[in-house]
Amino acid sequence: MEVDWKEQKETRVLVSPEIAEQWLERNKDNRRLSKERVADLVETIKRGGWEYNGQSISFDSTGRLLDGQHRLTAIAQAGVDCEMLVCFGLKRRVAYTQDTGMRRHLSEQSRREGSVPQPRLVASW
Repeated sequence: MEVDWKEQKETRVLVSPEIAEQWLERNKDNRRLSKERVADLVETIKRGGWEYNGQSISFDSTGRLLDGQHRLTAIAQAGVDCEMLVCFGLKRRVAYTQDTGMRRHLSEQSRREGSVPQPRLVASW
């Protein structure tokens, strides 16, 4: 799928396992993957329980994945296409407003921002 990462747009996409794997290569600095969350999503997808809900997969203007790593990983593992809303070309800073129901730790925020040389050390401190 050809994408202009800089153009800000939203579109519905039938995300195949192959597309999910390609997009996961753009996952540079999100939180650690929860194997339990992925397993739950895989089970839902495999039993046909996945429904389009408007929650987006999102990328910044450089093509970096901002939100959606668990859903993309589940699609890749389940081997099933899923329709998703996908947003391209967002400003990187909007990542701080996404997925606020699950706490982002200081080390994640620092790693994402790139302003702290050793984010794990800072978070431990």
